[in-house]
Amino acid sequence: MKAPQREEYTIMFADVADSTGLYERLGDIEAQFTISQCLGLVRDLVERNRGTVIKTAGDDIMCMFDKAQDALQAAVSIQESLAEEMMFDELKIMMHIGVHSGIGLITEGDVFGDTVNVAARVTSAAKAEQILTTKDTIDRLPTNVDLAFRPYDKVEVKGRSEPVEIYEILWKGSSDDLTGVMPIDKLATGDAILQLRHCGQEFSIKPEDTPFIIGRDLECNLTINGTMVSRQHAVIEYRRNKFILRDQSTNGIYIRLQQGRAYYIRREETPLASEGEISLGKLVDDRPALNIFYKVI
Repeated sequence: MKAPQREEYTIMFADVADSTGLYERLGDIEAQFTISQCLGLVRDLVERNRGTVIKTAGDDIMCMFDKAQDALQAAVSIQESLAEEMMFDELKIMMHIGVHSGIGLITEGDVFGDTVNVAARVTSAAKAEQILTTKDTIDRLPTNVDLAFRPYDKVEVKGRSEPVEIYEILWKGSSDDLTGVMPIDKLATGDAILQLRHCGQEFSIKPEDTPFIIGRDLECNLTINGTMVSRQHAVIEYRRNKFILRDQSTNGIYIRLQQGRAYYIRREETPLASEGEISLGKLVDDRPALNIFYKVI
């Protein structure tokens, strides 16, 4: 087997937004077929822009490019194509896309390392129909590149001591219609700690420890068994001086603040304030010993 090579490249992740909702509306067979068609479109546009598809997994696709501008042009082409009417029999399919450039390890048929991790983190921060990238990618663009972009945010990435600056690629509409964004140098990170307790386990999560994944999968940061718990049920992120709980499950999450009423989220996110408890896929008062108790200090 060929030894891994350290090379500079650009990674792009494209992920179908709300794929769970598609399965609920269309049924398993039609939803899977539609997502397959969507990923086939992405593959074609990636290859047209001199990229290579590394792998697909469920509703997302991972691609590699030699040049940063090719990756961003491919991302724009994908979003423009999906925005066209009648693309999938009047069914609107949306994707969120993340792009990052850097040095990483390349083996036969796969890539891995920090560059891949950052690209995945940026993708998770993007909303439907949005393209986010990093300052590292922007810095690699030629001066005459025909792309519009603006500073967007800073995100914490596990394993990095400093937050990563991210930019939004403006692929549609007029700049006059855009909502203003606070300068990213004012989006300072804090030094808060999120404490979690679950069945005798305790965690003290700092901003740099996020994203923190909770679910049934053994590779999660906090593994919770239960028939109503998804493999990767929820993600805790740190943005704008707040810990954010993001649900990505089938059955959703119930949250109850201390001395407050419980509320429900599904495929949504909510800030974690003060202290309270979290219940995955079940009511808060249904087997409360299995809940996750949290406190922000």
